[in-house]
Amino acid sequence: MFINLFEIDTPTGYKTVELHQGDLSNLDQEVDAIVVSAYIGGYSPTPGTLVGSLSQNCQISLKQFSKDPEIDLRGPLNVWISKELPKQKFKRIICIEITDLKTTETNIEKAVKNLFSLIALANSQDIQIETLAMPFIGTGNQGVAPEKILPKLMELSQRSLRNLHFLKKIIFYEIDAKKIKLLDKGFNTYLRRTKFESKSYTIKELKLSLKKEMIKSLINLDRGSKSSGSSLFDNVKILNEKLSRNRVKPYEVAHVGRVLLEDIVMDILGENKLKKDLAVKINELTQKNIASWVISYMHIIRTFGNLAVHSQAKAVVRPPAFDEKDFIIFLICLNRVLDFWVWFRSNRKEGLN
Repeated sequence: MFINLFEIDTPTGYKTVELHQGDLSNLDQEVDAIVVSAYIGGYSPTPGTLVGSLSQNCQISLKQFSKDPEIDLRGPLNVWISKELPKQKFKRIICIEITDLKTTETNIEKAVKNLFSLIALANSQDIQIETLAMPFIGTGNQGVAPEKILPKLMELSQRSLRNLHFLKKIIFYEIDAKKIKLLDKGFNTYLRRTKFESKSYTIKELKLSLKKEMIKSLINLDRGSKSSGSSLFDNVKILNEKLSRNRVKPYEVAHVGRVLLEDIVMDILGENKLKKDLAVKINELTQKNIASWVISYMHIIRTFGNLAVHSQAKAVVRPPAFDEKDFIIFLICLNRVLDFWVWFRSNRKEGLN
């Protein structure tokens, strides 16, 4: 279950770090690899451990896979990666072997650096890992408090997403309900989110009736347009799903709104990939005679989307953060842009654009 996220602007595009509540042996999405940590030789499927869950839920013996890994760096780095696994939601398992019974934050930092070194090497061997799911290393039987290790893991994740061009998403999983609350709070603290940004709200509380029927009409529009990106209607569905919940978090809606805006801009320009900064591409819409006020709405969506989920420390600005009234303006702009997009696609279908 999705809990939180933040986004990183890298030379190869936006990338994300997500927090989910769940079991790595029973994922809610497909990933290229999952990460397991275990003491050297500690591959017994003990109940309550990830090694045990993999054995019970996936019929996977980590001990067997450890005997014949795809890449074995246990000598220098205490990590290895398995051969490809059939019929699983994860293609491979990466194992970090813990060498010191007294797990410290320094040891965990070193282990995670070794993990990303292995991923870089794997890519050079044509093993491409774009999405990685992992636990909070050291917070299980090793006993390190999640809130203590979180900032360092976030820092290392950001660095790796920037340096490894092929890696697009890192998803942290935690199954324990108490720990997930601490980690959710830790994410928001790390990102310096205000209380308003991180709280959940009902649409009624925001005093705005969103046009969900308009979003549904988008899904029913012609999907065969050659100018549509592959993620176009996926992001429409994601936005619709989030707005259909009883409660919404501002940063979630702002993030999806910004991502969907990229799709909308590409769709209007007839491009399949955003090759320039989004602000530049929005301004290029003047070449398509898009009204200046629609373009201004798009810039507001872009700005709020960036503020909501980007990982960089927030600059000293006045005021220091946006609040409920600002978010309502964002939602109004999102409504207007979606309304415009329905009109634009309908006219294009009829040959009027």
